[in-house]
Amino acid sequence: MTQIIPAPSRAATRRRDSTYFDQLVQLPNRAHFVKQVDECVRRRSGHHILALLDIDDFSAANEVMGHRFGDRLLATVAECLARALPEGVLLARVGPDTFGVLGAVARVEPRHLLDCVRQPLIVEGVPYKVSLTCGYVLLPSDVQAGADLVKDATIALKRAKRDHRGEYVQYLDHMGTEARARALLLSNLRAAIDDKLLFLAYQPQIDLQTGTVIGLEALLRWRTREGSFVPPDQFIPVAEASGLIVPLGRWVLSTACQAMRRLIDAGCAPQRMAVNVSMVQLRDPGFYSAVCAALLGGGLQGRHLELEITESVAVLPTQQLEATLSALRAMGISIAIDDFGTGYSSLSRLERLPLDRIKIDRSFVSQLSQPPGGRIAEMVAQLGRKLGLQVLAEGIEDEATWKALLSIGCQQGQGYHIARPMAEADILAWLQERVKASRG
Repeated sequence: MTQIIPAPSRAATRRRDSTYFDQLVQLPNRAHFVKQVDECVRRRSGHHILALLDIDDFSAANEVMGHRFGDRLLATVAECLARALPEGVLLARVGPDTFGVLGAVARVEPRHLLDCVRQPLIVEGVPYKVSLTCGYVLLPSDVQAGADLVKDATIALKRAKRDHRGEYVQYLDHMGTEARARALLLSNLRAAIDDKLLFLAYQPQIDLQTGTVIGLEALLRWRTREGSFVPPDQFIPVAEASGLIVPLGRWVLSTACQAMRRLIDAGCAPQRMAVNVSMVQLRDPGFYSAVCAALLGGGLQGRHLELEITESVAVLPTQQLEATLSALRAMGISIAIDDFGTGYSSLSRLERLPLDRIKIDRSFVSQLSQPPGGRIAEMVAQLGRKLGLQVLAEGIEDEATWKALLSIGCQQGQGYHIARPMAEADILAWLQERVKASRG
């Protein structure tokens, strides 16, 4: 079997054109890597694996520890991977925090590569825990161009980052079809933003004991020109993966705060406006400023705003997350954990976060009358009380669920049985009617 051309020795590569060499990590670069993949395909060199390995949350390391630390982290990971690979296997840096591996299938095991950084690395004298996520494609393949094979491995890597962080995923043909569909959806989403087809709907949150409206949740909606709706669980992940969620999230914050101001002026505003925030937004260095600008634009105080973060956000570096949330709470903004019980954070980490409220996910609320969903909902309510947090249930669909939630000590809720999400004009009329009814 013909062998692939291995990476040239470091000394030899230094003497070559730096076009093919990455000085920071002392490895071949993407251009060299793609060239060798092309050569492997051309020679029909037998069964090979092309793997891409990405350092999870590398941007957080840069932001929290500094760019010098980040550079040393890259070099340290490169050294670990180089030690884990046998001779004749190509290792290269193919992206800012991504490494490429090309070698015979019998000589490259993705699990072994992930395990080589399981123990904390010593970076700048500091023990630092990292993980890698891997996407790979097997050769021979119907694809004949090296760049296209790297693209297929990238699709597998993105799937792994989305669904199996810290693990590895093999590229399969259907992933390419799905990736093209996501690219089309992203293009349509950008066009929808330009055409102002996105809007906010507002769903009331109430005190389950008294029926008093205590808040509104701002929910992003996309209505096409044909009048149909694109479900949020389809377009929000695409916006997050592309980074489009950052400017889109700023628009949501600004729009929700301005709507809250109009409700206050109309004399029917509840205590707070809740806005969902993703992990991508929290990582954005400009997020705090965006929140301040939204409050200022609406003429609101911090107490008028609540930010809902998903439980998975708790996997962000604790120091970074605590600092961001503490700064927001210092302004009077309340913080809620959304969809509690569906994520994978540890309770010890959640206990350290500056929180005000936890929301029981609708999947547990809908099963309140039957185990195990009912037991989980009750456990979340008990946990909230022990931590001194308010507990709000999502997805209340009937009177029986309402009563069951009260019986387990859940104080607040929202759902179709209370009110559906409404456009601003409709929520204004709905709130005004309740104010009028309360006055007799």
